[in-house]
Parts: sequence; C-alpha cells; structure tokens
Amino acid sequence: MKLKKVVTDLEGKYDILIGAFHLGQEGEKGASGGADIAEALPQFDAIFLGHAHAKIDEEINGVKILEPGKYGWGLAKASFELQKVIMAMILLLLQQRI
Repeated sequence: MKLKKVVTDLEGKYDILIGAFHLGQEGEKGASGGADIAEALPQFDAIFLGHAHAKIDEEINGVKILEPGKYGWGLAKASFELQKVIMAMILLLLQQRI
C-alpha cells in the first residue's frame, strides 16, 4: 500500500493526520475502502470519504470516519483539541545537549 509508505514518511511531522479520499467505507473491485485504511493505518485521526454518497459518522480502530451524504445536503466535520507541550519539548532539548 503506497499510502502506508507516505504515512510512515510523515511520521513525527504532523500533529493531526487527516485523510480525504474519494472512496466509500467498503472497498470496491479489489480496492481498499475507508474502513480498510482505518484498520491498517491508525495514525489517522480522521478520514473523510466521498464516494458512496452515504452518511457515515463512526469510529474504526480509533480513527473517525466521516462521509457527509449526497447532493451537498450534508456536512462532515471533525473537531480536535490541541495542547502545547512546552515542558516535554524543553526536556527533549536538554537531553539532546547532554
């Protein structure tokens, strides 16, 4: 899976990892679906889908899966709260100097 390599290459370079795919929840014709991606790559915080025209709002393997529905009548929204971890960064910097 090429996506797995991309996510691995991005490791440590993001605070939140969001995916947006033109896929349905379930795979079609041998391709992966959103549920497969969430199972294989729990590094994602949320995955937005847009193929099946379904209304989906669930969590798989700790990953929020969203699809807003069809014809523009819905909106998919995910909210996250970030906190600064200044002390952890200072300790890491001090350890690197030792």
